[in-house]
Amino acid sequence: LSLRCWPRHYLHQRGYDQRALTRPEWQSQLCTAAEIRGVLHQCGLDTLESLEIEYEEDDREGLLLRSIPVLFPRLRTLTICRYRRPGSPSINAVSRMVYNFEVTRSYSIISQADIAQALCRLHTLRVLRLHADLVDAPHPEADFMLGSSHLTFSTYEETLREFARDLAGNLCPDLRYICLLFRRRWANLWLPFRITRDLEGSVSEVRRDADLISVSGYR
Repeated sequence: LSLRCWPRHYLHQRGYDQRALTRPEWQSQLCTAAEIRGVLHQCGLDTLESLEIEYEEDDREGLLLRSIPVLFPRLRTLTICRYRRPGSPSINAVSRMVYNFEVTRSYSIISQADIAQALCRLHTLRVLRLHADLVDAPHPEADFMLGSSHLTFSTYEETLREFARDLAGNLCPDLRYICLLFRRRWANLWLPFRITRDLEGSVSEVRRDADLISVSGYR
C-alpha cells in the first residue's frame, strides 16, 4: 500500500523551478499526518506487509506513528517520507531531536527514541526507509556553494549513520536495514545501513552498504 502525492511532492532549488512547479500539472497537495492517519484507520489490512506513507508533520504525527503497529502488525517493509512544515523552527543538531511541530503557540518535539518506541512493536519489520527531513542536512547543491562541500557531505553521512544506529538499538531485533534519504546534486538516494547484532541481540555494528538505491521522483 502506497499513500503518496501525485504528482510526487517536489522541493524546488531555484527560482525558475518554483515558477515551473506552480503550474497546475505539477502541484501536489501534501497530506498532513492527521489526514494520513484517518485514511489508514479505514484500510482494515492487518495482513499488509509493505506500507509507504508521505505527509507533512502536524500535532498528530505521534499518533500516526503509534497507530502503524496496531493497524499493520505484519509489516516487513515500511517507508516514511515526512516533511517539516514551512516555518518550523530549527533544532539544535546536538540534541538529536528530529521532529518538531506547533501546538497552539508552543512547540513539542518527537525524538528518535519516540520514533523507535512508536515502531518497536513491528516485530516482523525487516526494512525501514525513512526521510526525516533533518534540519542539518546540507543543501543538495553544496558542491557549488561551499569550498569544503566534500567534508560537509561526509560529515552528514556520519550523522545519518549515527541516526540509524540510535534507531536500530530500540527497534525489533530482526530489522536488517535502515535506509535514509540522501540528496546530493541531482541524485536522490537511499543510503542503506546494514544492522549487525551480537548473540544477545544488541546492535554491534551499523555499516553502510556499498550499493546505493536510487529514488525515482524524490526531489
